[in-house]
Amino acid sequence: MAESQNIEIIDRLYESALIGEYWPATLSRLTTSLNSSSAALFAISNAQQRWTGSKEFIPVLEDYFSGGWHAKNDHPERFLSRRLSGFVTELDIYDSEAEFQHSPMVEGFLKPRGIGRELSTVIQSPSGDFIVLATLRDINGPTASPNEILRANMLRPHLARAAMVSARLGLERAKAQTEALEQLGLPAFVLSEVGRLIVPNRLGIELIPKVFQDRSRRFSLTDKHADTLLQDSLSSMRYANDGPQSLPLRSLNGSPAVLHLLPIRRSVHDIFNSASAILVVTPLEKDSAPSEAILQSLFDLTPAEARVARAIVSSQSISEFADSYGVSRETVRTQLKQVMLKTGVNRQAKLVSLLSGAKNY
Repeated sequence: MAESQNIEIIDRLYESALIGEYWPATLSRLTTSLNSSSAALFAISNAQQRWTGSKEFIPVLEDYFSGGWHAKNDHPERFLSRRLSGFVTELDIYDSEAEFQHSPMVEGFLKPRGIGRELSTVIQSPSGDFIVLATLRDINGPTASPNEILRANMLRPHLARAAMVSARLGLERAKAQTEALEQLGLPAFVLSEVGRLIVPNRLGIELIPKVFQDRSRRFSLTDKHADTLLQDSLSSMRYANDGPQSLPLRSLNGSPAVLHLLPIRRSVHDIFNSASAILVVTPLEKDSAPSEAILQSLFDLTPAEARVARAIVSSQSISEFADSYGVSRETVRTQLKQVMLKTGVNRQAKLVSLLSGAKNY
């Protein structure tokens, strides 16, 4: 690789670290310099994979994931189990040419597409992800030469630093967002794709572990009902690309609150940023009655029960409410009993104390 060519690719790597949209063009340029036909870049964490590839290879990668081949590919595991370092070829990963040619990944996915020879490496990033760069070439062609491996290894430290820069920038952007929310008096947490806590703001830390629990599997709530809603919302956001969602929290230091789950939109090629969503806690404010919609969400009330609850908190008597809506007083009392049962209180005064002061949302 000529010195000028080497400098150009290094510059492209750092540009891509700052601007994720540049990765496909950078990988296309890299494949040419390494006498390959295509390249794929993966960030792998807890069985989750974010990816990008050279321009011409993106449709193949879409087939790779839609066909479930990412779950069958044992190349990264073989690389790590053999304690390989730097760039390696397919013959470093497999014991023989025959084993390589007859492996399920090669026979089932790569060979039908005419590719399979590879020059690849695995790098552990500061965020805990494993970064995999694989350049691929003709299945019927020669294995990468020692000189090509040497040229690839000259670029490897720059790839690792580019990953570190990109991951750090993503984290700093997420932290800045939570700190801005803190200035508004709102606890906030940055969550990963699988619901793990990446970073909380100071107000968020104060809610751990009484309200939230930072578990190894995923970030969770001590309120089981709210936790189920959070888990469902994270799954929906991940698979359906849903927008912001609001979830009820029945008790935050004795008062209800609303959790807002805000997706972090990033470039599809910004694979090093593992932040997926910001969870914002909004306490319901004092001195006004809660909206009927919030009451329904918080306590699974029917529309009629929510109207009764809001009227009681607004100091309207049962008789006044019954006259206003043209229903019997006995109907209103029955609905009020259901409200008290669902909110977990046994006296009307406690209901008013629990719900008074919620802001309309």
